[in-house]
Amino acid sequence: MRKSLLLWALLALPSLALFAQPTLTNSIFPAAGDVFERSTSLSSFDSLALAITPASNQAQTWNFTSLRTENFSRDSVEAANRPDFPTADIQQPFFGQAQVFIDISSTKMEYVAGALGFGPIAFSGLFNDPLEIQRAPLNYGDNYTDSYQLLISEHIDSVPNLRQLIDSLGLPIDPDSIRINLEGDYESEVDAFGTCQLPDSSYTVLRQHTVNYSDVQIEAYFVTPFGAGWQDISSTIAGQLPIPLSDTTEQFSFIAEDEGMPVARLTTNKDNQTVEAAEFKGQRQIGTAVQAVAVQGFRLYPQPAQDAVYLELELLQAPYQLYNLQGQLLQSGLWQQGASLPLANLPAGPYLLRLQDEKGQLYQQMLIKG
Repeated sequence: MRKSLLLWALLALPSLALFAQPTLTNSIFPAAGDVFERSTSLSSFDSLALAITPASNQAQTWNFTSLRTENFSRDSVEAANRPDFPTADIQQPFFGQAQVFIDISSTKMEYVAGALGFGPIAFSGLFNDPLEIQRAPLNYGDNYTDSYQLLISEHIDSVPNLRQLIDSLGLPIDPDSIRINLEGDYESEVDAFGTCQLPDSSYTVLRQHTVNYSDVQIEAYFVTPFGAGWQDISSTIAGQLPIPLSDTTEQFSFIAEDEGMPVARLTTNKDNQTVEAAEFKGQRQIGTAVQAVAVQGFRLYPQPAQDAVYLELELLQAPYQLYNLQGQLLQSGLWQQGASLPLANLPAGPYLLRLQDEKGQLYQQMLIKG
């Protein structure tokens, strides 16, 4: 009997090892020079297959083979190039027109600075304390919370084009300075582990559940004969911002060893956790990034547009994507020379239009719908 039990235990070891909780090293961090192929799906997936499963200490299998590419990108991880942010190692896009500067050590990744751009105007500054966004080694059950603040204050004439923007707002008094206060809370928990099946392969993963709460306040400093002080103008300038004034972003990331980025990331509705968008991986090419191709602008007319807009661009055709300034993809398709892009279903506001030709050249322009 004892021999039978021992034999059974030995035979069971491979299957137990197969479902053991993984420990992930800092190979999950990206590095400057890496290139990642990413696919995004907004609607062409089985919503039941992508349903968020409950947290568990037992191995799970997530079958995401129904995912299909609606938009494809090949993203290079750039080395940080700002001397005023000396601790940053890499820089990455964040919410469309914003950018974050990231410090990477052997045990964690932290946001150390941020830059906000809207139209031709750019602000940048340091976080009051670095915001930890990832750590290693990473294990099931790891959890942490952090709060952050990015406070930027600039004289109105110290930022190119800022005075023109302020003048266009029709404020009763010209402000002396502008202050941007971005603050929030970040929560992270590794709540599950198991196997993630994608269309091209399967991966042993940890699932990381993150929630980011953010608030932005825009203030102007006015000097009057009756005194001086800061006044909140957030509601006036909200439509020009690359991020919403108040937002909650909930995501589930599936993280595997040696990948540098999550192999899949689901963005969910914060109210009921239904999946609204899915991002999944192609290949990681370590250290193969080439010199980035400069993004070219082009002319749009009419501007502001109403139900349609025309492009003045020397291309016969090109795929396009239209984003809001929070980085959410709203519309995509194939643009052809002489044809207009339909805008009737979009609300009035600012958008970011991107195209890419067959050689990989990027074209980008701000679009205003009136």
